[in-house]
This record gives sequence, structure tokens and C-alpha cells, in this order.
Amino acid sequence: MDNLEKDVHDIDKRLVRIEAVLDRLENNHLSHMEKDMLRLANAIEKLDNRVYHGTMAFYAQIALTLLAITAFFATKALW
Repeated sequence: MDNLEKDVHDIDKRLVRIEAVLDRLENNHLSHMEKDMLRLANAIEKLDNRVYHGTMAFYAQIALTLLAITAFFATKALW
């Protein structure tokens, strides 16, 4: 019976350690990972916006260039 009590006591100590490790993981590591993931999501969203605006600026420049070329040739045709 003495051995059984000792084994139960050892198991209790191990469970306390496991609970402490799980608590540390949950409160520290997982919350840091969640913050990092949110930061990464925000950075990706900003990058998406930059790419979208850059693409729109590129197409606007192409449209203006084509308009200028068309206007140039239209004025040449009038001479």
C-alpha cells in the first residue's frame, strides 16, 4: 500500500507539471502566435492594397499614353 501511495503522489506531481506547461503554452506561446498571425494578416492586406493601387496606376498610365498617341495622330491627320 505504501508503494501505491508513492506512485499516486508521483503521478500527482507529474500532472501538476503537465498542467503548468499547458498553461504556459496556452497563455504565452499561443497568444504570441495569434498576435503574429494577426500582424501577418494586416501586412498581407496592406500589400494587397498596394498591388491593387499600383495596378490601377499602371493601367491609368497606359490609357493616358494611348490617349496622347491618338491625339497626336489625330492632329497630324488634320495638317
